[in-house]
Amino acid sequence: MNKIENSKPLETTDAILKMLKNLGINENNYEFSPTLARGLDYYTGTIFEIKIEGYSGGSVGGGGRYDNLIGLFANRQIPAVGFAFGFDRLMEAMEEQNLFPANLNTTKVLVTVFSPELLDNSIRVCEILSQNNINQELYVDPNAKMEKQLKYADKKQIPYVVIIGPDEAKNNTVTVKNLKTREQKALPFDQFLDLFKE
Repeated sequence: MNKIENSKPLETTDAILKMLKNLGINENNYEFSPTLARGLDYYTGTIFEIKIEGYSGGSVGGGGRYDNLIGLFANRQIPAVGFAFGFDRLMEAMEEQNLFPANLNTTKVLVTVFSPELLDNSIRVCEILSQNNINQELYVDPNAKMEKQLKYADKKQIPYVVIIGPDEAKNNTVTVKNLKTREQKALPFDQFLDLFKE
């Protein structure tokens, strides 16, 4: 038992908890979890995860101490601590908690992604819109259902949605939906821009 009490990990953990207290960080803002584990094996010390209160999707970031990782790419060992955020989860958490101010949105067109296979078609439309100074946004998840993408556009008050499905890709057309009037049109690829210039 004495060996366990004097072990280096416990000393480090105790020092970190004392430092958090000395920095005046509220105890409600962190939690010690001895069972926490991360999927990468280069960590050599303390690990941590970052969560947002009220968000149902789990952690939005994580990291820890790694003493040997930089040494794999350099000629000397450089102990370090690092972390990273999951962009998709951050966006989802912000959307879930209504942190996007609707009145600051300038996006005119949401370009949906019908499937991962048609992602390039959607990117091509984004490029054309951007070249013509039309504010656009590409939906971030190529695996999301179309219903979810349309709800996202509705919530952000984006007036137009562009859809490029298998039929559109085959016929070289673009379907444009006006979310205010709920009308949609299938337009030739070389003509759809005119709709946004009206």
